[in-house]
Amino acid sequence: MALLRKNPNSLATTLLVCAAVVVLNIAVGWAVGLLTLSFLFLDTIGTFVAAALFGIRWGVAVGVLTNVILALTFRPPAIWFVIIQIAIAVVVGAVSRKSGYTAVSAPIAAAILAVLVPLLSTVIVVAVFQGAHGNPVDDAVAGLQSAGNSLFSAAFWPRAGLELVDKAVTALIGLVLVKALTPGVVKPRHEVETEDREAALVP
Repeated sequence: MALLRKNPNSLATTLLVCAAVVVLNIAVGWAVGLLTLSFLFLDTIGTFVAAALFGIRWGVAVGVLTNVILALTFRPPAIWFVIIQIAIAVVVGAVSRKSGYTAVSAPIAAAILAVLVPLLSTVIVVAVFQGAHGNPVDDAVAGLQSAGNSLFSAAFWPRAGLELVDKAVTALIGLVLVKALTPGVVKPRHEVETEDREAALVP
């Protein structure tokens, strides 16, 4: 199976962990929405964890399933932001492929996503929702527009600030969870890829 390529864990273990982090994404996303925290989202922690442990494909699966469930339950606009989950899975999976998700690769992923995610989300918000979709940041967008900024600029800058904080916190929580799960519960796929590379060098 393509999803299991380079994954040293059993299918049962992989599915169990992925199911758990989908629930984590949804539960935290629901809690943050309930508390109306305007500076955090935290609904991609599980996507970070799945991509770091099992690779991009599993991270994408977790992220897409998360947003589909969110859209069908209490946050319909979430379906439009599936691309954000996919981008996160790609970035985290890529930076953790060779050496794992570490204190070095986690900040790199957070920095990349702090730029990429607000760009993608701004395009979606402007193209689909004309700049406002019921998020607490909408007030800041309206204020910046009133001050003479373009719709794209007004929608981007507040999100850039929020995503910088959110992705830093999310990357840190993801790192803590990854360390907690390895090596007792899960074997990270980068270890197998390292073993494969070392074996290929042996004459």
